[in-house]
Amino acid sequence: MQTLSRRTTAREGGFTLVEVMVATLIGAMTLVGALTMVSYQSRLIQHTQERIYVNQVLESRIEEMRDMTWEELSALTTPLTFVVRPATTIEGNLIQGVDETGYYRDLTNAQGVVNITWPQTTLMQVELLVTWRTKRDGRANHLRLVLYITEQGLSRPGPIYRD
Repeated sequence: MQTLSRRTTAREGGFTLVEVMVATLIGAMTLVGALTMVSYQSRLIQHTQERIYVNQVLESRIEEMRDMTWEELSALTTPLTFVVRPATTIEGNLIQGVDETGYYRDLTNAQGVVNITWPQTTLMQVELLVTWRTKRDGRANHLRLVLYITEQGLSRPGPIYRD
């Protein structure tokens, strides 16, 4: 009788090998899930930074067009292409995230195109499109902004289309 109680007491004091292995497996699965989530969030942040930068480029092109007269805009022949310029501070220093060549670190072959069409004689539709590839995965991306200009000036920009 005494022997049985010693075995029972010894078993209650520790874990079996199976219990330790199951706990280790659960811990490993949790760790892999957490690392996957961190990796995904990192890629998402980089993708968002790219889009913010490209959106700023599109907005600067709109501001350039805002300074033009109706006659100057009407005289433009499209498509017009432009290179996505380096991101710099007012002092001319490269913004963090930009490499020594001056281009945003993750953008390659970043090009912009301006297309102008005339749905009506006093209305011009301007489409600004920037395309680029990311260095990390080579995936093609684009961001497009459509706005309408009348002889009285720019209308409110249309929605940003993400195809």
